[in-house]
Amino acid sequence: MEILKESGWNFADGVPVAWLGRRKSGLHGFGCTRGPSTFVQTLHDSVDVACVSHFFIGSSDESLKEMLRVIERDFPGVRVAGAFSPPFGPVSESLIDECEQRIKSSGASLVWVALGTPKQDFFTDVLSRRVNLPCAGVGAAFDFLSGSVKEAPSFLRGTGVEWLYRLAAEPQRLWRRYTFGTARFLFAVARDGGLFSRGSAPEARE
Repeated sequence: MEILKESGWNFADGVPVAWLGRRKSGLHGFGCTRGPSTFVQTLHDSVDVACVSHFFIGSSDESLKEMLRVIERDFPGVRVAGAFSPPFGPVSESLIDECEQRIKSSGASLVWVALGTPKQDFFTDVLSRRVNLPCAGVGAAFDFLSGSVKEAPSFLRGTGVEWLYRLAAEPQRLWRRYTFGTARFLFAVARDGGLFSRGSAPEARE
């Protein structure tokens, strides 16, 4: 939680979090920002933009290579500074050192990290300080774009039940995350006053 508090930007990549944010803040514009959608939109917006070059960290070698092929095909003109699939396991000092060296030597201006939560949260926090660049954690975005993992249909996104689709698609990998993660989220909501305590929008300063 402290890492999230200290990060430069936090986005509600989940409809329940956005719902709670609107309820607690009173801000009706508090919406959900999906990591995979933001990732694809940024690729689209950076086509032929010379000052933006991307570095990708995460996923498997095979999925990462396929994603790069998709980017070359669907987003011609996007500058790719580099890509790296780290070994499976906890984040180590040597791994961070290696990624730092790769990024600095690549000339990248934007780093995307797809290692899953909470691993990518710790990783991006440390790495962004080391390389002095924006580092964005985007979960399964690489696997979605490569096609190695099927993304939920568009009509399910933003409904609050996209997680059920993902759980059905990858039950062995995700059941623990969604079971215990949801329980921790609900406990935190209850401890903070629950969904029934409403906030009010901040008043504009004169």
